[in-house]
Amino acid sequence: MTEELITHYGDINNNTLFSELVNILQRGPITEHIHQFQKLSLRVKNVSQDNLLDLFMGTLKESIHHEVCLFEVKYLEHAFKLARKVECKNMGTRKLVTNNYRENHAPFPKLIRLTPQQMDKRKA
Repeated sequence: MTEELITHYGDINNNTLFSELVNILQRGPITEHIHQFQKLSLRVKNVSQDNLLDLFMGTLKESIHHEVCLFEVKYLEHAFKLARKVECKNMGTRKLVTNNYRENHAPFPKLIRLTPQQMDKRKA
């Protein structure tokens, strides 16, 4: 797909709005990335919605990209919505997986084995 875009829009390494759009990568939260992508895509002329969708998908973090691709998205707005949901799910999952029980709670008490005689003394 990128070769088709280069053929149609020219060299993407030139300092143009299109090259900025092609070369942005998601580095932070998805909402910021979507905002940046929308801002640039509105300034770039004559790019089809299908090409914008492909460009957006190519700029996502891998963890988000793979899951959004599973839904075979047809529209850019739908890709934005799914990307937000996937990021939200990933953040929730990450908290569960990385949450270490021992860091947030007191340690378990040590188990002490009592002999029958010790148990009798405790009962008295």
